[in-house]
Amino acid sequence: MGTHLQARERRAFTLVELLVVIAIIGILVALLLPAIQAAREAARRTQCMNNMRQLGLANQMHHDTYKYLPVDINANNNAERPVPYLQLLPFMEGSAIKDAYNYTVNAINDKNLALLARDEPMLRCPSSESYLMIVAGDGETGGDRKASYGFNYGYGTFAQLAKEKIRRGVFWANPGVTASGSFDAAAKTEYYRDKTKGNAGQQINFRRITDGLANTYLQMELLQVPSETDPNDRRGRVWVWGPGAYQVTTRMAPNSGSADVTACSPDNNIIAPCIRKGQAETGQMILASRSKHPGGVVVVKCDVSTEFISNDIDLNVWRSQSTMAGSDPALATVDLEGNCQ
Repeated sequence: MGTHLQARERRAFTLVELLVVIAIIGILVALLLPAIQAAREAARRTQCMNNMRQLGLANQMHHDTYKYLPVDINANNNAERPVPYLQLLPFMEGSAIKDAYNYTVNAINDKNLALLARDEPMLRCPSSESYLMIVAGDGETGGDRKASYGFNYGYGTFAQLAKEKIRRGVFWANPGVTASGSFDAAAKTEYYRDKTKGNAGQQINFRRITDGLANTYLQMELLQVPSETDPNDRRGRVWVWGPGAYQVTTRMAPNSGSADVTACSPDNNIIAPCIRKGQAETGQMILASRSKHPGGVVVVKCDVSTEFISNDIDLNVWRSQSTMAGSDPALATVDLEGNCQ
């Protein structure tokens, strides 16, 4: 009898043994979890780069069709004056909305707005959240969905871009800033072409990119932030025009600790720092390339090659590849990293 009970007791785990097993399992999980998370982020970054590649191809197909890249605008968009993504929409393979969008009315028409509220997977980095522009501000209509990919405007504030053409990227359109940096709606006529379409930006043919297509950024990542309460936050709004919304520049390093300067909400400082400015201060506006990827951002160049750019990239390289001209000023010494505020 005693021998039988003793044998049964030997077959059971003691409390100490059980705690040791649990501790070992906990250590294994702690070791494996970062690796699993890193693998998931690597997959998300790969998908993000694929999204950028598809956008690069859409830009190239637009260029093949019209002999110039999509042209940005500098006034409220209407049926005859669409923002760049609406110009790219017919060339975006797999788009969920391109066949249903009505180009005879503007983007904030009820039917179009219902489409633009949908999540367009090609326009959202899988590492980032997706937000609606619920509160638009200034009496504008909201409800459109934001995106993760902005357009290359060059390097500098709007005032610097207005003053020095050598700083400009392929999508520059003057939002109403004079060479002195003050706001003046008349400055929007810099690339005025057609009265029926209003004022717009440059029409860039690849031949004008003397730095080379492989050395010039086309689009860069942009961090979406919510806009659900007053004051509104314009960052990431791509379907409806507004300065400081999708016009990314390289004055600040990728994922810079310096604040964006635009129509933004301090409630979002925990996501991306910002300093709020209004129309009269448009010349001071500047938007950095940002992402949720650890260590950098994804870009696509004019030759459709994609790269993951480190936060620690040399500023000369980062800035020079955002311009089209071959003779870039030495801005690492002229402009310190930051928002010029």
